[in-house]
Amino acid sequence: MVSDNPKSFADLDGHEQQIAQAAAGYCTDSALGSCNPQSAEDATAAAVGVNQNAGTAQSQSADAQLVVTMKITEPTVKIGPQQTETTAAFGVAQMDAKSTKGKIEPTDGQHLLKMTETLDKKKSKGAAPEICTEQCSGTLQPTHTLTDTMRVSGKQIIVLDKHFQIDGHDAKVVDPGTGRPHDFVHQVSSVKGGTNLTFGDNSAN
Repeated sequence: MVSDNPKSFADLDGHEQQIAQAAAGYCTDSALGSCNPQSAEDATAAAVGVNQNAGTAQSQSADAQLVVTMKITEPTVKIGPQQTETTAAFGVAQMDAKSTKGKIEPTDGQHLLKMTETLDKKKSKGAAPEICTEQCSGTLQPTHTLTDTMRVSGKQIIVLDKHFQIDGHDAKVVDPGTGRPHDFVHQVSSVKGGTNLTFGDNSAN
């Protein structure tokens, strides 16, 4: 069921998302849940911050690019007889634009991170979850993250891809195991098999 947490986004069984440590207090209203209301001053400050950073995914410097980082903060655990969840944290960092495997460093300002999920309806089974479209986003300060709690229940099999944008520009996500950036994260979830996350590139589709 939809979460009552005013700072979280949730869909039925398949996915829950919240802004973790988002100092700017910014989030986007959606059908997946409601956001904690901002004051006019806070909303204006957040909007100004995003506008100032617009385009930085391409123009921070000639030698750096903004990328999405991922860390599993809670491996697959059972939260009921027929339900499991896995939690990952996504953040924004920068790395050498000329390298396919570079050093990850913190950014120098706040950035708008957006995650969009595409459900593979042919491979998914059971009750279809509501997924993140344009609603799963947050303005993040350096080192802050967007928390993604992936839930699956019963006989569900959820297969989807997660794509990302930073400040309105398509962004790559770094595989924490190899340090290499990729175009998307591929998720396969079931109660029996848990949640498995792998990385892929559009050219490989």
